[in-house]
Amino acid sequence: MMSFTGTDLLPSYPTPPFRCIDDIIISLWIEYLEIEYNSPYDELVSLQRLMIIDELVVYWERKQQEVYDHELQQR
Repeated sequence: MMSFTGTDLLPSYPTPPFRCIDDIIISLWIEYLEIEYNSPYDELVSLQRLMIIDELVVYWERKQQEVYDHELQQR
């Protein structure tokens, strides 16, 4: 359980280091899959949720490519 002190919004323990957005996406994806694997819902619900997560990953990959393309144009 996370413990917060005063008005701090950050946990009192260090979080894992993330080098880039890909690390965050992969970490979230792994945690989500673990939750889904232990889910009491049927296969259709799991499939629908996975499709949503897949679309989110595609969205972030597209945005990351836009940033990369923009940085290349600036050089």
